Amino acid sequence: MTSGNGPVLRIALLAASILVASGLFAARHALAVAQSASKNGQSSPTQAEMAAVRAQRAAWEAQRAADQAVVDRYFPDDLVDPSHPHDGRNCFAVYDRGADGAPATIFAVYEGSGPYDEMLVIARKERGEYRAQDVGEGRFNLPGSLSCSVDTLAIDRSGSKVVTVSLSGNDPGEAVWVFRWDGSQLDSIGPTSPSPGGPVDSDLTDPSFVNLYGDGTLAAVSQDGFSREEAAPVPISIYRLRHGNYVLSGHGVDALDFMCGVHCDAQTDEFTVSEDSRGPYVLQLGNGDLDGGSRVHAAHIRINGKEIAGVAKLNERVGALTLPIPELHPGSNTISGTLVRAPGVRVGKLNYAILDHPAQQ
Repeated sequence: MTSGNGPVLRIALLAASILVASGLFAARHALAVAQSASKNGQSSPTQAEMAAVRAQRAAWEAQRAADQAVVDRYFPDDLVDPSHPHDGRNCFAVYDRGADGAPATIFAVYEGSGPYDEMLVIARKERGEYRAQDVGEGRFNLPGSLSCSVDTLAIDRSGSKVVTVSLSGNDPGEAVWVFRWDGSQLDSIGPTSPSPGGPVDSDLTDPSFVNLYGDGTLAAVSQDGFSREEAAPVPISIYRLRHGNYVLSGHGVDALDFMCGVHCDAQTDEFTVSEDSRGPYVLQLGNGDLDGGSRVHAAHIRINGKEIAGVAKLNERVGALTLPIPELHPGSNTISGTLVRAPGVRVGKLNYAILDHPAQQ
C-alpha cells in the first residue's frame, strides 16, 4: 500500500460519488468493490480525478434537488398532521427520464402520521406538467416506519427494471417490496403475504439481490430474523424469479461474496449452524455479475479448513456451480476463499450461499 491517505481518499471519494449517483442495491455493491480496492491498495488520485468527482457530485445534487421539488408538490393531504404540517417525509426514485433529462416517471413513498405510508406515481404529461396518482399497491403494512427508500433495479438480462420499496420500522431490519411497472399499473411480484382487502406484508427482510444461479436472473437472499447474540445463527431464505415472480427456492445458513481486487488475498467468513439443523448442505456459487462481468477464472474454497471438491471446474465461462459440502457441525463454522480474476477483469466477485437441505430445482 502506498504511503499517506491517498488510496483511502480516492476510494472514499469514488464510493461517495457512486453512492449518490446510483441506486440502493448498486450502491451496496459499489461500496463492497471500493472496500476491496481500498484493502488491496490504489494509487493516489490526481487533481483532475478529484475535480471530476466533485463536479459529478455537484451535478447530481442539483438534479436531485430539482427532482425533490417535483415530489414535494404531491404530499397527500390525508397524511399531513395538522399539528405538525411540516414533518412529512418522503423518499423517491426516478424510473426514467425524458430526452431533456427531466423525470418522466417518479415513484415516491410519503410517510405520514397515520398507520400507513402511501406510494404515488408522478408522471410527466405531454405539455411538461406532472400528475400524481395512487398506484394501487401503495399502502404498506409497517406502522410507524422510521425511514424509507425507493430504488429501481434490473433483475434479469432483459434490462427491464423493477421498483423496490424499503421501509424500516421499530423492529430490526428493512422490509422490502418488489413491484413491476407496466406503464399504468404497479404489480407486486413478491414474495409477499397479501391481506385480502388490506395492505401487503413483505416477506423480504434486508435482502441482497445477487447473481447466484447463473440463470440470467438475480436471486433475492433474505434474512429470516435477527439475533441480539453475536454468535447466534441467523438463517436465510432464498427466492428465485419464476414466471415473473419471486418464489421461495430454499433456506440456508450463510450467504455473502468473495471479492478480488488488485491482490487476491484469502478471505474468511464465520457462520453459525443451529443445533437442529441436519443438512445435507450444498455450496451454491454464482460467478460475477448479472451481465457476465466481474467473473473469476478460478477459486479455492475451504469450509472448516477443508478444500471443497469440484471448484477446479470454475472458470470465466462458468456462470454458476453447485457443490456438495461434506459436513458442517452445530455452532461456529468458517468458509474461506481465494480467487483468481479472469483475464482483463479489474475486480472479480464470487457470490455464495450455503444451502440447508435444498429443494430440487
